Amino acid sequence: MGPRERQLVGLLFTGVVLLVTAVGFGVGYVIGFARTSGAAAVVPARPVPADVCGLLSDETRTHLVPSGARVRLPPPRSDTAHAVARCRLRTVDRNAQTYNRATLTVTAERFGARADATGARAARAAMSLHGYPVHLGDASACTVETTIPHQWNANLQVQYGDTLVTVNYSTWLATKDDTKAAAMAVARETLAGLK
Repeated sequence: MGPRERQLVGLLFTGVVLLVTAVGFGVGYVIGFARTSGAAAVVPARPVPADVCGLLSDETRTHLVPSGARVRLPPPRSDTAHAVARCRLRTVDRNAQTYNRATLTVTAERFGARADATGARAARAAMSLHGYPVHLGDASACTVETTIPHQWNANLQVQYGDTLVTVNYSTWLATKDDTKAAAMAVARETLAGLK
């Protein structure tokens, strides 16, 4: 083989290597694009109201949190796949007219549907509380415990469709059952207001 033929074979070999490399990058791009585009939200998360405590009736707010005042919290967050808002009410000690003081925090979250999960599956996966179930929504978990004498803390999570509601209620001079019932009432009102 002469120098001219060797040069042509070298050029041909180089061309084949470049072509195979270009095809490899192209296939890699297509596979990577398919995976990342499949991870994007298909259906965006529905919005949640900025004032979650506004979903509760005046009677519920004043009964559960006597002389309650809103505590400033960060504004609602929202992206394509997840929307979240939180509110907190706390009895103001200097304004309290009873011996009962309470704190109530309500968090409402909504999840968008993705290629790999519906909004309901994403909401169920986001449940972090492990307690006994209560008969609310599609899935629920509740814990009620006392930390100091006469103070009860109820933590409740309820998933309903693409929505997850978390209620944290702390009260003094109540019973365990009353504290649990109060948290459930807040969750019911919140879910009803979000529909």
